[in-house]
Amino acid sequence: HTNDAISAVLRFYDLGIGLSEIATFVNATVAQRIIRTLDDTTKHPVPLTSEQKIILESKLPERYQHLIGDTIYTAQPTETAPHGYQGMTAIFEVFVLSDTIKQMISGGSNMQQLKAQALEEGMNSLEISAIVKVLQGITDPEEVFRVLGVDIFSPTIL
Repeated sequence: HTNDAISAVLRFYDLGIGLSEIATFVNATVAQRIIRTLDDTTKHPVPLTSEQKIILESKLPERYQHLIGDTIYTAQPTETAPHGYQGMTAIFEVFVLSDTIKQMISGGSNMQQLKAQALEEGMNSLEISAIVKVLQGITDPEEVFRVLGVDIFSPTIL
């Protein structure tokens, strides 16, 4: 078990698998988390501030910028959904070991270098996946914080 898909490479190494073997035999690793989904009939709209929009723009790749609107939704408790959630969905992080990343692993690159390269190549981190779900109205920032411990409106880099 690891906290993200990239850390699985280090976990393999900890289990005694050599870096060259990892680079040769592993094609991808996946991390997933289950998050609660908002009850569509009762979710509450909340306007995004301009500061929040700027922070989200800084965290999301260009391919998701169009999702940043004026409103997100939060859970609204009801009798049928006491916490305001109704159902579950998954967020994923798929770390594909491209030829470049395989060379980096064989060369002993650290996890931060691997993550930077993977993000450059289009990987969605768990945080990016979660933010997309928030912007789509599927879940809310509180649920992301509960599951990942990440405040999506904090200006820290993913």
